Amino acid sequence: MKLKIVLYPDPILGKVCSPVPEITDEIRTLARDMLETMYEAPGVGLAAPQVGKLINMVVYDPAGKDEPKQPHVIINPEVTLTGREIVSEKEGCLSVPMDFRADVFRSETIDRKSNHSPEGPRSRRQCHRQGYRRLRGHYRPARDRSSEGRALY
Repeated sequence: MKLKIVLYPDPILGKVCSPVPEITDEIRTLARDMLETMYEAPGVGLAAPQVGKLINMVVYDPAGKDEPKQPHVIINPEVTLTGREIVSEKEGCLSVPMDFRADVFRSETIDRKSNHSPEGPRSRRQCHRQGYRRLRGHYRPARDRSSEGRALY
């Protein structure tokens, strides 16, 4: 079932999420619904607060347009930023209107622990980092110092 995406500046997006104590049928259904919502949006990642749920869960798919789908679900991630800070390519967010995109400073590498730890291409690591920040209440427009980011205030 497609879910409604919460849009910035809704206050729920700035809240810290709670751990998922147990993976139940309800959590599995929510994960499937979040993936369906993400694909239909279309997007490459979606965190639970973006659909109004304050739990530590992120879904994403790093596959390119012409590649088979590669859906991932991350529950209760723990991330430690390591390495030097780099600028990622233009990134967007399904909760930010107007197809806003901006360069984002991110740590080059991360140490991660969760029920699923993505390895491999940079796009997977980027989805993991961005999703983790969403679960901590960090949304780019609130922190963006660019003229495009300030225009959203």
